[in-house]
Amino acid sequence: MNKNLDLGKNIKYLREKRELTQEQLGDELGYSGQTISNWENVVKVPRRKTLKKLAQFFQIEVIQLTSKQMFESELLMPLTESQLEIARMIIPNNTQTEMRLDIARMIDPNASPEELERLKAAIVTFHAKYG
Repeated sequence: MNKNLDLGKNIKYLREKRELTQEQLGDELGYSGQTISNWENVVKVPRRKTLKKLAQFFQIEVIQLTSKQMFESELLMPLTESQLEIARMIIPNNTQTEMRLDIARMIDPNASPEELERLKAAIVTFHAKYG
């Protein structure tokens, strides 16, 4: 399946999951409802800067917007900033984004700040010891 087609389906899925019209999503992002429709129907494709804006709005990573059949998956559950931060600490290399997202999903989104700090400290210790 074409990545742009996946992107269009994912935008539509996420918009509908939030119970937003194309016009409402456009208002939130500073675009027209017609622009949102064009993205969803793959008439046009958002630029990279706009993809980042969409991902931030939906609380996901950019790669999730273009992932094959992600629109049908619960993998689109929003990740917390703590989950993403810890996953970035474990895998700082941007070329392994999908692996980083898998790791982020393993981190309890309801972990207390103390638990998160202990986990961060453990990762720093691990990297210091094993590089």
